[in-house]
Amino acid sequence: MIAPRIPLRLAAALALLAPSPGAARLAAQDAAAETPVAPRTPFITGTLGAMVLDIPRYAGSDQRWVIPVPVVDLRIAGRLLLGGSPSGLGGGAGVLLLDGRHVALSADFSLTEDRPADRTPALAGMGDRGFGAYAGATLRLRQGPFEAQASVAQGLEEQMGLMGIFGLSASTTVGNRWFGTLGAQSVLGTCDNLQWDFGVTQAQAARRGVLLAAGEPGLRPGDDEAYTPDCGLRELRATLLVAYALTPRLSIFGLGSGLRYERGAAESPLTRDRHGWVAGLGMGWRFW
Repeated sequence: MIAPRIPLRLAAALALLAPSPGAARLAAQDAAAETPVAPRTPFITGTLGAMVLDIPRYAGSDQRWVIPVPVVDLRIAGRLLLGGSPSGLGGGAGVLLLDGRHVALSADFSLTEDRPADRTPALAGMGDRGFGAYAGATLRLRQGPFEAQASVAQGLEEQMGLMGIFGLSASTTVGNRWFGTLGAQSVLGTCDNLQWDFGVTQAQAARRGVLLAAGEPGLRPGDDEAYTPDCGLRELRATLLVAYALTPRLSIFGLGSGLRYERGAAESPLTRDRHGWVAGLGMGWRFW
C-alpha cells in the first residue's frame, strides 16, 4: 500500500469518516448512474484512488497530521471485500455471507493503528503499542435511501476486548453527478476495550510520574495517575460524504466527521480533546 504505519492510520480515520464501507465507491457508482449497466459483472470490481486526510495523531489527541493516503475499495468474485472492513473499524477485509436487496450480513476482519510513545509528547511514558486486529460480524438493513448498521467486533489480542457499533445513514443523488451520505454512529466497548485505548496502568503512571517530575514538556498535572475507564459508551460520531462525478468513472469527493468522546474515554488523562474531527479530499476511479 504505502509507507509502514500509514495504512493503519488511514484505517482509523476512515472508521470515523464513512457511515458504511465503500462510501467512495458507492458515490462514484450512484452519481454516475447514467452509465449503462454491464451485462456481466467482472471478477474484480471497485474503486482505486488517493486522498489527503487531516486526522488526530491518536484517539483523543489534540495534535494532528495532514497526510496523503491511497483509497482502495475492491469486491472480488462478488463476495470478498478488500480495503476497508465492513464494520468500518479500519482497513482490512470481509466476506459477504448474505447480500440481499434489503439485508446484508458479512464476516469482518480489520486492522487498527499502532501507537508508539514518541508519536506525541502526551504519550510520554506510555510505551509503544503495536498494531491490533478485530474479527466480527456486521448486519445491514436497507430501505430506500436509509441504512441501519450493527457490528460486533472481538479483539484478537487479550487486552483489546469487545466493541459494538450501531449506526444510521441516509444517501441521496442530485441529478446524474452529485451524491451525498449523512450518518451517525454510537460506539460501545467492554472494560478491556476502553482500557486498550484510554487506560493508564500503574507501571505507565509511575514512568509518567518520573518524567513529569523531571519537567517533561508534554505532560501535565494528573498525568502520573493510573486510570481505569468505565465500560460502555465510548463515543458518538456524525459523518458526511459528498461526491461529484467528473465522468462516468472518475469522481472527486470530500469526507468529514465529528465525534464526541463519552464517559470513560472522555475522562482519560490521554484524552487531550474530547471533541475530535477528521476531514479529507480525494479522487477515485471506478473501473467496472
